[in-house]
Amino acid sequence: MTETSLAGLKIIVGVNNGRGQVGIQGKDTDPMVFPLKGETLREMMDPEQISACIAQAQERWLTAPKNAKYERPAPPPPAPSKKTEGKVVPGSVTRTVTQRVEPKKPPQLEQKTMF
Repeated sequence: MTETSLAGLKIIVGVNNGRGQVGIQGKDTDPMVFPLKGETLREMMDPEQISACIAQAQERWLTAPKNAKYERPAPPPPAPSKKTEGKVVPGSVTRTVTQRVEPKKPPQLEQKTMF
């Protein structure tokens, strides 16, 4: 890796609860984050390990410098509220369901009971 290939890179190292990460971002690219191996900061900051992360990021940026753009899904229809209950809300679908309920008949003498 040459010095010119490092021009414009932002490299951030973070350690939390004994685990290290390195974030790398180039000009006009989305950042990439990699875990770092090692027990101590000196081991995590091993030049070979950091160089490998930079090389991996640069390789990915050759094919996809930016992540895919997020497309927000359409919002769900509004839930009926007390103000709109019974009213037709634009964009909503209403359906009335009628169910016939038969009265229960008393058991017949010939019919066996469960108890």
